[in-house]
This record gives sequence, structure tokens and C-alpha cells, in this order.
Amino acid sequence: MITSLGIKAAQAKAKQSRTDVFLSDDTGKRIGWRLLLRCLSSGSATWIFRYTHDGKRNQINLGNLQTLDISSARRAATDYAAIYKDTPDVLGKLRADEQTKQAGIKTEQAKIAAIEESRQQRNKYTLSGLMTVYVDYLIKQGKVISARDVVSLSQHLAPLANKSAAEI
Repeated sequence: MITSLGIKAAQAKAKQSRTDVFLSDDTGKRIGWRLLLRCLSSGSATWIFRYTHDGKRNQINLGNLQTLDISSARRAATDYAAIYKDTPDVLGKLRADEQTKQAGIKTEQAKIAAIEESRQQRNKYTLSGLMTVYVDYLIKQGKVISARDVVSLSQHLAPLANKSAAEI
């Protein structure tokens, strides 16, 4: 088991020998994974969750000793151990979860973009906008009197002017 005293001794040994020193939070049982602390000759230390999958060692860096204390590192290792219990390919599971998450984000972004496009289309084709286009058309056709009538009508329809033409 890793202890505070053991950490200090390992850091001192790593500095003195100028080589990395590993501490294991091993229970003595072979369970396929373990929590390690890698003490570097620079004095820093990193928590590692190491596990075996398909005969290969894999590791996940949990964080450094300055930001993650022993109990937090053990909790993180326990969380990864729960994943390991379900599927020994922890990194594969994490990658798959991240891909699923990213796919969900892209789907949500596409939905938001579709809603925004729909809103813009509704705002673009308001009664007021369509009447303005119609008035311009009438003026180009030389039907100024008809255009004036449409403008007069649009003033009476002011409460509906900003609603989408499709809603009206």
C-alpha cells in the first residue's frame, strides 16, 4: 500500500538515483490492474492506472501528486477498475464512450442548426416582408394605385405583420 511516508522516500530515492521509482498500491492479489505512483528524478510524481488487456500492459495517467492525493487517486482507480470488470479494454471503452458523446453533440448541434434555419425562414417570410415584395412588384408593373392600396391594407394588418406568412 502506498503511504505518505513511502511517497516521500520514493521521491528522495528517485532524486538521488536519477531514475524513476514506481510505488504500487498492490493488494497482493492478481486482479488485472493496479494503481501506481511514478516518482521522477525531477521530484514530481504521477498517478497511473495500469491494467492488462490481451496480454499487453496499458496505462491511464490519472494526474500528478500535487493535484491528486492518495484517496482521490484510489477513487479514480476504483472507477476505472469498475470499467475493467465489465470490459478489460478500458481505453477502448473510454474511446467508444467519447465517440458516442461526440456523436450526440453533433446530433444536437444539427438539431439546433435546423431549428435556427427554420426560425430564420419563418422570420424571412413574414406577412410584412411578403407585402413589401408585393408592393415593389406592383410598382415595377406600373400599378401605383394598387401598390398604395396594399400599403394601406398592410397598416391595418400591423398586429400580424411580424408573424410568419405560413402561420397566418
